[in-house]
Amino acid sequence: MAEQVMKTHDLVFSNRPQTTAAKSLLYGCQDVGFAPYGEYWRQARKICALELFSVKRVESFQYVRDEEIDALINKIRKSCGSSDQSLDLGHLFFQTSNNIVSRCVMGEKFEDADGKNRFEGISRKAMVLITAFCVGDFFPSFGRIVDVIRGFDWELKNCFKILDEFFSKVVEEHKEKIKRSGGDINIDDYESKKDFVDIMLQLQQGDNLDYHFSLDNLKAIVLVSSLFLLFIYHTT
Repeated sequence: MAEQVMKTHDLVFSNRPQTTAAKSLLYGCQDVGFAPYGEYWRQARKICALELFSVKRVESFQYVRDEEIDALINKIRKSCGSSDQSLDLGHLFFQTSNNIVSRCVMGEKFEDADGKNRFEGISRKAMVLITAFCVGDFFPSFGRIVDVIRGFDWELKNCFKILDEFFSKVVEEHKEKIKRSGGDINIDDYESKKDFVDIMLQLQQGDNLDYHFSLDNLKAIVLVSSLFLLFIYHTT
């Protein structure tokens, strides 16, 4: 039986179940994790393996990790020297990991005036909803009605609206940044400090791929990449 599933009919069993949350938050499952097996999935996986999560790319973000760790140490030092109150190291570590992921994916930390990271709240809500129990996924005949009544359907729509507006704004800001820089951009500096959005826009506008990625494809891949990195940082 195992040979039949894993070898003989592996393509039949290669797709993951497309949950309601994944369809709602990941642009109709256009990410790498839930996209059906096919040409799009192969090209998206290729981008993630060669461009986003390669050893070279991870090493290129070393300066981000160094800067955020230095900032963390300075916060701890200042807190220890100026206050007798206890310090919540768990919160500081969580904040640092969010800042690292936010800068690697989108190029900045998106901190409010009080120091809170806007991306942290959005990404945490998305992770909770994607892993939440959805009645409709297990009992399609009546589960959809239950999800509407208990407010789960509204939560998904509201979270997607916030996510889409946030990432659309990020993408537009990156496009404007490249447009404004024009020919004055330092190529060496730009190449060494490209974030995930820069990479995806460069690939989308170039002709090096066999598949054309839409803006929704780009946002779905960037979103899942950021959630994947956050999961790694928060569980290690």
